[in-house]
Amino acid sequence: MPLIIFSNSTKKYAKRMAEEYDNCTLKNVNDIKSPILGGTKHKTVFGIGGGKVIDYAKIYAVPNRAIAIPTTAAGAASTSHAVYWDTKKKKLNIPTKKPIVLINKKYINLSNEMAKMTSYDALAHALDSYWSKKATKASKILSIKAFEMVKNQIINNYPDKVELIKAGNIAGEAIEITKTNMTHAISYPLTAFYNIPHGLAAGMAIKPSAKHQKCELNIPDIDIKLKGIKKDNEFIETIAKEAMTYSKIQDGNYSITLEELIKLLRENL
Repeated sequence: MPLIIFSNSTKKYAKRMAEEYDNCTLKNVNDIKSPILGGTKHKTVFGIGGGKVIDYAKIYAVPNRAIAIPTTAAGAASTSHAVYWDTKKKKLNIPTKKPIVLINKKYINLSNEMAKMTSYDALAHALDSYWSKKATKASKILSIKAFEMVKNQIINNYPDKVELIKAGNIAGEAIEITKTNMTHAISYPLTAFYNIPHGLAAGMAIKPSAKHQKCELNIPDIDIKLKGIKKDNEFIETIAKEAMTYSKIQDGNYSITLEELIKLLRENL
C-alpha cells in the first residue's frame, strides 16, 4: 500500500506506477499546503518528480526512507533534509532520511526550457559547495565533477537529460556535505517575493555570488530573461535585506555586509 507523490508533469507516470500495486494512494504535491512530518501510515512513499515532490515524499516517509524517482536535476534525491516554504515566506529545512534513488529513463521528459531551469539549480548547488567554507576534499571532488557535467549539458544545449539528472544528484551529494550558502540565500527572496521559480532564481544569483567568492571556474553563460520585474532600488534592497536574514549567506569563503551585498546586486543581478 504505497503512497505516490507526484506533480502535474509526472501525473501520468504516477498513475502507471499505481497500477503495479494494490490499494495505492496518489497525492498531487500541488494539493499539499504544508507537508506533515511522518504524515502517512503508508510504509512505502514514492516521490516521482522534481525537488519539491521528492522533498515532500521524504518528509511524509519519516521515520522511513522515501523512494525517490527524480525527473529533474534538483538533487533532492541525494540529501538527508527537505525544504519547503512556510506561511511567512521563509525557506525551512527539515531533517529526513536520505532516500533510495531510482533513475528511470522512461520517466524523464524534460523540455529544453525545463532542462535549462533545473540545470541552473544544479549549477548553483555545485558552486555553493565548491566555495563553501565547510568544503572537504570529498565535497570538492563531487562539486567539480557536477559542475563540469552540468556545464557540458548547458553549452551543448542539453543533449543527455539523464546525464543532467545524474549531475544534479552528484551536486546534491556535495551539498549534503557542505550545505548551500550565498547563492541560495540570494535566490530565496527572488522566489518568495517575486515568484521567480527556484531554478531561475538560483541562476540569477550565481553571477553576484561567484564574483564575491572570487570563483576561478569558467562558469557558462546564464541566459535568463524576465518580464514584468523592474530591477530598481526597491527590488535590490528587498532582495539584499531578506538574503541577509539567512545565516548561510556567510558560509562561503568570503563573508559579506548588507552594504556590500546591495552594491554587488546592483552591479551583477
